[in-house]
Amino acid sequence: MAHYDALQQEKQEASAQIALCAAKRVQVGAFLAELEKRKMPLTKFDPLVWQATLNYMKVNPDCTVTFVFRDGTEVSRPIEPGVRQYKKRRGTGESSDGE
Repeated sequence: MAHYDALQQEKQEASAQIALCAAKRVQVGAFLAELEKRKMPLTKFDPLVWQATLNYMKVNPDCTVTFVFRDGTEVSRPIEPGVRQYKKRRGTGESSDGE
C-alpha cells in the first residue's frame, strides 16, 4: 500500500509539473506572437514588451537589482550606491507646477 501511495504522490507531482510547463508554454507563445506583430526588431525600450516579460524586480541591500522574469529566470545586476547629483534643467519659461 505504501508503494502505491508513493506512486500516486509521484504522479500528482508530475501532473503539477506538466501543468506548469503548459502554462509557461502559453506565456512564451503569447510573447512570441506579440513580437511577431512587429515588423522590425526592437531598437528602443518598449514598456509593453517589458511588462510582458518581467514579473517583478527586487532591489537588494547589497546594491544589486534582481529582475525576475515571468518564466522564473532571475538576473542580478549591480547598481551604483547613493544618489546622483542632477543639474536643474532650464525650462521653456513655463514651470510644470503652474508658477
